[in-house]
Amino acid sequence: MEAVVVSPSVHSVFQQLFLSRTMHQLEAEYLARAEDKHNTSSWFRRLWRFDAQRTLQEYRNSLGEVSQEEAVTFNDSAPDSRLLPACTGPVVSDLLQESVLENREEFRKITTRDAVRHCQEHTARILKTINGVASVCGQDNQTRTLARLLKPHLDHILASGTSKSLGPKSRAHAISAVASIDASLGNLESSRGLLEDVLAIETQLYGESSLEVASTLTRLADVYSSLDDLPRCRELLERAIQIYESQRRKSGEYKQPLDYARNLSALGATYGSLGFKERSRDYIARSFSILQSAAPTNPDEVEARRFTSDVASTLTDLGHAYLSLGETTPARRFLDMALNGHKNIHGDEHPEVVRTLTVLGIAYTMQGNWPEARKMRKEAGKLQAKLDAKPLI
Repeated sequence: MEAVVVSPSVHSVFQQLFLSRTMHQLEAEYLARAEDKHNTSSWFRRLWRFDAQRTLQEYRNSLGEVSQEEAVTFNDSAPDSRLLPACTGPVVSDLLQESVLENREEFRKITTRDAVRHCQEHTARILKTINGVASVCGQDNQTRTLARLLKPHLDHILASGTSKSLGPKSRAHAISAVASIDASLGNLESSRGLLEDVLAIETQLYGESSLEVASTLTRLADVYSSLDDLPRCRELLERAIQIYESQRRKSGEYKQPLDYARNLSALGATYGSLGFKERSRDYIARSFSILQSAAPTNPDEVEARRFTSDVASTLTDLGHAYLSLGETTPARRFLDMALNGHKNIHGDEHPEVVRTLTVLGIAYTMQGNWPEARKMRKEAGKLQAKLDAKPLI
């Protein structure tokens, strides 16, 4: 990600550009796609004429998170509605207006209510992107630096006037991203409190048995694990498992297989820490099996990076689980694959590489290969010292 700093005046012009031009362009593009879809549909559907006004209104209604109660209170003639972003720089909106808009149909004019919805949708897109990027931030210097770059944007969105137009879904995205960043920077107590807030919002929005709640429970459990509260971690993960299984019984399949696999792997690792060795191996092995069959087809770089990182980390956990049962041969095989995976994804200097090297050293020790075990321990120690000494930009 490249950080770009602009003056308040330039930022104000960007806001006015969105309000004066971009919203109209988004609506025009949506109408063009909808009409093209209508024209290529079946002859039966084409018996009815394409209704641009109804189609546009349905699109506007789908934007943002403004409730009907809030919407009826808007003054459509007031361009400076308190829910719209405030422009503090030069006023250039008149110059940005498209003259052809004056000749368009009345229903194409954007009211204040529609503008608020557009602004909410725009902010939601930004927050969803930031949340996705924040999800891959870890303990290495590169992604911690990325986290520090993202944090000011999130703080501004949550603290400034923009937050007035944030709906609960978008606010949950923003808080969730801050929680990920805080966790990557070692602020575990802050991350825990923020995820508790996200959990409350999502429970109210989607219900206690929703997949959104299950995903947040898994993330919250990871924080509790880092805080060495394993009983609470186990409780949250088992609650999430029940949600995934309940959803599967309703639909016949796992709707979010990758999230379910992450939950299984985390629960397996927790069982291992609590001494349930066989159960730990079985849960992590099941997680790895699901990951193998549920690789994302979306070429999105962030999701692909997260998936491959999850696979490598699960292999490390699986190798460790086999070691705890004294099965060194399969453990070595999984750990070798994990080490190659982590180095390919993160490079040689990453905490997951250190962790895998450490477990691999244990495996060599259990097999009686003392020279290789010392080599692994020495490499892990040097790398750990280098990571701790490397300055954070």
